[in-house]
Amino acid sequence: MNFEDIFNKNKKTYIIAEIGGNFTTFEQAKELIDAAFDCGVNAIKLQTYQAKTISSKNAIFNMENTGITSQYDLFKKY
Repeated sequence: MNFEDIFNKNKKTYIIAEIGGNFTTFEQAKELIDAAFDCGVNAIKLQTYQAKTISSKNAIFNMENTGITSQYDLFKKY
């Protein structure tokens, strides 16, 4: 594929919305998916993870909505 093929104005762009970890319940996930499709996206990207593989029990989050908690405990919860 060459540069002209990538940026050809006659081709439609395929848009992927990344929802990531922006939800804590199944209902919130469904609402975000619906909102993304209402915006006209073609696909949704979600991720799964395990707390033990992406966080440290020693690292701390201090956020308004979670308070002070370890990354591991927060990711384990969700």
